[in-house]
Amino acid sequence: MPWAQLGDVPVALVTGSNGKTTTVRLLAAMCVAHGWVTAQSGTDGVRVADAMLAEGDWAGPAGARLALRDVRTEAAVFETARGGMLRRGLAVAGARTAIVTNVQADHFGEYGVDDLQALAAVKLVLAKGLAADGILVLNGDDPVLRAAAADRSGRTAWFSLDADAPCIAAGRAGGAAVAWRASDGVLRLSADGTEWTLGAECDLPLAAGGIARFNVSNMLAASLGAWGMGIAPSTIAAVLATFGAARGDNPGRLMRWHMAGVTVLLDYAHNPDGLTALLAVAESLRGRNGRLLLLLGQAGNRDDDSIRALARAAAAAKPAVIALKELPDFLRGRARGEVPRLLDAALRNAGQAAASIVLHEDEAAAAQALAMQARAGDVVVLPVHGRAARTAVIDWLDARERSLPAP
Repeated sequence: MPWAQLGDVPVALVTGSNGKTTTVRLLAAMCVAHGWVTAQSGTDGVRVADAMLAEGDWAGPAGARLALRDVRTEAAVFETARGGMLRRGLAVAGARTAIVTNVQADHFGEYGVDDLQALAAVKLVLAKGLAADGILVLNGDDPVLRAAAADRSGRTAWFSLDADAPCIAAGRAGGAAVAWRASDGVLRLSADGTEWTLGAECDLPLAAGGIARFNVSNMLAASLGAWGMGIAPSTIAAVLATFGAARGDNPGRLMRWHMAGVTVLLDYAHNPDGLTALLAVAESLRGRNGRLLLLLGQAGNRDDDSIRALARAAAAAKPAVIALKELPDFLRGRARGEVPRLLDAALRNAGQAAASIVLHEDEAAAAQALAMQARAGDVVVLPVHGRAARTAVIDWLDARERSLPAP
């Protein structure tokens, strides 16, 4: 090995129950805007600049190693999933920043993780990968994270949707790095006694006019992460102003189509909290007499209670139609049909009419059938989980949008 020619590059680690992928992509875009050849790894693969090194789920140490071994890499952003940390640990040390987006009920019963406190402890392992002066970025709106990090001695940067949150007030008073959404909807960042405006949420594409509050949190998290890597606030603000305007910026995450009065949302929402947040966006977009049409499924490695909780979150939004999907590639130890049966029973117990629930054996076909039923004013919500299905559904929606007359 030519050891004299090797050196560190700025690295960011990102974990959390929801928002990891969006935060990674946004932070990577900020690194690119800063001028770095940027590597990123996550659930879609490993990429350096525009070159895909490997496709698939690489949100673990193997993906990080593959990205760092590429001689082009000048900065790196790594999605760091809970499973990879528990099975194999962290791939890197000396990261400039580590982000935990949130801790929400998911994956309980795996690897000894049975409650939110244990899950928070796993997520905060990320801090062990930081350099001595690295910054841990945490969600100040998450009470579990606040409690878990109460005794932390290292540098911590908090973000919040509440300008009056105690962590924001304390950070601003003490000169620590914090980011928040002000009461007027403007995103701000403060550090070392200086404050910057990052943009109004109504003007930022990723916020969808301010209704996608979870993406506002993701933007605040990525902004603090970028600041911790040495990226100028002006560059951060410039990226926030444009990221998400094109569907290709954030594939599979809150993608939107508007066709003949119908709104279609495609996302990865895979747990009750994520689905509830997505359905809140859908409700704000629904026409006065419009209906909600929902695609619903779950991987087999969730326990029965988690699967029922997902169904209750779906039923709470009162969809007119629910297309239950089988996920053959995500059975993960369960028999075919077992998860849809659990969802169906839980939906009925939550008050969903049996006639409104339809089972489909193919995820992409289910999404297409649901969209074809929509009429003006309806919102079609498509949580799509398989990569192949996602590509097929996106291509189909793009083609359908082109074939319909412009509004």
